Amino acid sequence: MRISFYILTLLLLSSFSPPEAPAVAHLTYAIKRDGKVVGQIKASRTIQGSKTYYEVETHMEIKVIVTQNIDYSSKAFYEDGVLQSCVSKSYLNQKLHNSCTTVLRGNRYEIKNDNAVSYIKKPVYYSGVMLYFKEPGNASLVYSEMSGQENYMRKKAAAQYILTNSKSRKQNRYYYKNSFLDRAYIDHSMVDLEIQRVN
Repeated sequence: MRISFYILTLLLLSSFSPPEAPAVAHLTYAIKRDGKVVGQIKASRTIQGSKTYYEVETHMEIKVIVTQNIDYSSKAFYEDGVLQSCVSKSYLNQKLHNSCTTVLRGNRYEIKNDNAVSYIKKPVYYSGVMLYFKEPGNASLVYSEMSGQENYMRKKAAAQYILTNSKSRKQNRYYYKNSFLDRAYIDHSMVDLEIQRVN
């Protein structure tokens, strides 16, 4: 009888445990300028045990005097919640504009941003690719895979955050719904953009 009670207790407790994150998640966002769609973002997250893989692809077509095709790609690999490596590239009119690679080597990250090499001597727990899938919460720093720098994040209100670029001081605003990014307002180098989740 006592064994049956323990089994029943275990079953009840397990039924109230928090749901696990899906092994694979895909998100799509429309990029808007002045209310008109000018591009798209596709983001994916794959969880395999202690390892998590992120991939984000962005394409925009923006007219500033002339039409410019802008593409970004970022891939990042985390293990036990710590960034292990990431590769980001940007293209302007199908030509490579910038490339940044970050690799954890021992107790520091080696960052190769085009021809420049720099280092960060502390773990990275949160980076740009995660902005789509995980509300920043208490994260005060967001590592940029594209620039190899840490930017400042602060909570403005419930599910609302402001990210400040540590170099340019430009600010982006992020709004979350059910822990996923719902929309964002981006102070881009050329124009102001809005990002809106479509699925």
